[in-house]
Amino acid sequence: MSNIGSYDERVKNFNWSIAEQELGYKPGDVINIGWYCSDRICKLGKADKLGLIWEGQGGVEKKYTYNDIRLATNTIGQFLRDLGIKPEDRVCLFMDKIPELYLGFLGILKTGAIAQPLFSAFGDESLFIRLENAQTRAIITQKKHAPKVRKIIEKMPWLEYLIIVDQDPGKLFAGLGAMAAVLMFVFKDPILGFVASIQLAANKMVKPGDWITVPKFSVDGTVVDISLTTVKIQNWDKTITSLPTYSLVSESVTNWIGMQESGGRRIQRSVFIDMTGIRFCDQKFVDHIAQLPAVRTYMKQKREIDPLFPEWASQLVDQPTNLAVFKAYVEAFLWTNPNTHNHMTLIVRFLQSTERGLPLEYIVFSKEQQSDLFETIQAEIVDHLLAVIKEFDLQVFQNPSGSDFRQLTSKKN
Repeated sequence: MSNIGSYDERVKNFNWSIAEQELGYKPGDVINIGWYCSDRICKLGKADKLGLIWEGQGGVEKKYTYNDIRLATNTIGQFLRDLGIKPEDRVCLFMDKIPELYLGFLGILKTGAIAQPLFSAFGDESLFIRLENAQTRAIITQKKHAPKVRKIIEKMPWLEYLIIVDQDPGKLFAGLGAMAAVLMFVFKDPILGFVASIQLAANKMVKPGDWITVPKFSVDGTVVDISLTTVKIQNWDKTITSLPTYSLVSESVTNWIGMQESGGRRIQRSVFIDMTGIRFCDQKFVDHIAQLPAVRTYMKQKREIDPLFPEWASQLVDQPTNLAVFKAYVEAFLWTNPNTHNHMTLIVRFLQSTERGLPLEYIVFSKEQQSDLFETIQAEIVDHLLAVIKEFDLQVFQNPSGSDFRQLTSKKN
């Protein structure tokens, strides 16, 4: 006896509104059977209830909760989407009645693709006729049935993917949190490429169009294409580098997408100052610096924002050093620079002194991200600071060169 009771009674009293109420359906809602059979039931608080009990030969039994089914089918669906499977594409299930058959069926439905289950006892010709009629784009099968597909693969240019299923999904939830290793893609590359593609997509680590750097492989450029086995990057010198997909997971990778989306690009440089020139300065010196164009522009822009903004000189400590005045000047110059973001991070600071002098480091964000324009802005800032530092009776530290030694020798002579 099924759990629906008397069939005749059910038919007699049936009304679609009963089904709609039970499924939580409202007119206009999107219907996806894969979602209704797993995610919806989990949302109802039944995630830990058994949803699939499978019995195989020899008394082998496997049990899956609705949450197990949800995780497995979502991962399969995401995997197929990452391959490029689209709604209405045909995906064949050519396998015995094992758990992966049912999980794969729901996973395919979740992508909007069409599931094409075929009898696993079909010979290669019977299989070919059905795959040809459907123009099937991908096949999910078992290792023991794969030879049938390989015999006819040359006659099916429309078939792009052969996916082999030969592992127990129940063993995989502790590892990747889902059924990531259930499928082994043998036509494209080993399991490493598959697992990496799942991680890249699920964690949104890298996608085509992202600017990445991979120091180990001297890669610095834009991701052009990502497949299960290969990632292609066009470097800034227009060369193309191809890397194994799993290298983007196993190696250190910097993705600059956050910088690109922010609208700025960080400039971080240092000027090494000769400490022998540091001294206290008088009010006359401070007043002179306050008349420099960068400081006057800084005050004008600040007063436009806040008419009560204090005088620049009053922001300095009593009897400041020329080094402190120079630091305040650099802050004003960077803040007013039309090519930098004054609403993003702007830091001017002293680092630990070394035998090469005292580093004055500045961190600011350029409005330009394109490399040639960005480098021009960096150069202009360095150029200005090196030229203006003499106004503060300071010098940039520089190791003695050959000309210095020649001058010293000529003086002694």
